[in-house]
Amino acid sequence: MMKIALIGFMGSGKTTIGRLLSASLGSAFLDLDDEIMRISGTSSGEIFDSLGEVGFRRMEEEALRLSSSSPGDLVLACGGGIIAGEGNRRILREDYVSIWIDVPFGEIERRLFEYPEGRPLWNPSAEPRQVQDNQALYLARLPLYEESAQLHYRWQSPEAPAESAAIISQMLKNLFPA
Repeated sequence: MMKIALIGFMGSGKTTIGRLLSASLGSAFLDLDDEIMRISGTSSGEIFDSLGEVGFRRMEEEALRLSSSSPGDLVLACGGGIIAGEGNRRILREDYVSIWIDVPFGEIERRLFEYPEGRPLWNPSAEPRQVQDNQALYLARLPLYEESAQLHYRWQSPEAPAESAAIISQMLKNLFPA
């Protein structure tokens, strides 16, 4: 049984790549943010508004713990902040093969500006102060992704999601030869 967790900053393509990777591996796929919304009956933005980031992170850790005990193979797309809590980092190290999808900040910024609905911790403003805040969050998380990942995939322009999934699949085959 293999449980794979895709980690990386918001907008790195974890969900898109995860769906493709799970199909190629014949594994189940789960988006952890979608699972949190299913369990809570509300959106992540509403959870942040009502419970704050701390409340959201508690729900996230519980959903991560539950998914780690699910039967069968699984590709899990984690939220960008999954690595914020030591408990989550421990679960990722112990129960999953964690793969960091590492995308440069400029590409993240480009991708996230395409989504006007935004993300709870991303300010879509192009004002220099907001860009600095977004970049500071990105930079603060990099060492935590590195600490949490067993494999590190660095996205290269112009790789499409299918190419990224194929590269990650090959990385897994190299780590776990048949």
